[in-house]
Parts: sequence; structure tokens; C-alpha cells
Amino acid sequence: MDARLSISPEAVLQGLIEDFDIPQLDEVLERVRMADQGGISYNRVLTVSADSIEEDIRSDIETQIQRAPIRLTIPMVAAVFFPALILG
Repeated sequence: MDARLSISPEAVLQGLIEDFDIPQLDEVLERVRMADQGGISYNRVLTVSADSIEEDIRSDIETQIQRAPIRLTIPMVAAVFFPALILG
């Protein structure tokens, strides 16, 4: 039994781009289109795209982690300082 999709991978990705607002999907679609024109396998393109997206997510998370102490300092100081003024 041979099952085939009646929709192209490009059309599926285009539908996902329309449904979700994720900039990385545009990059994946462009890579898939280039792979189709260049004869590269979709498996290789999707693997490279997933690795790239993973690295982007990782760097964003690391940036947020580095900023967290700075963002938390002001509320912590306010939570300690103002009650100390009221009680003191």
C-alpha cells in the first residue's frame, strides 16, 4: 500500500505560516523551496532547520536568564525597602 500526500510540503508550511506567527517557519519554507530546486533531501533541510531553530531558542533563553537578576532586583528592593520604611 502506497500512501502519498496530495498537498506539497511547501503548501503545508505555507498553511502553518498563515496560522501561526513564527518567523522561523518562513526560513524553513525558503530552505525547503531551495532544497526542492537544488535536489537536496527534505530530511537534511529539516534537520539543519531544526538545529538552527534550537540554537536561536537556546540563545534567547540564555539572554533572558542573564537579564533576570537585573529585572528582579528592583521589585525585591521595593518589597523590602518600602515595608521597612512603613514599619520603621
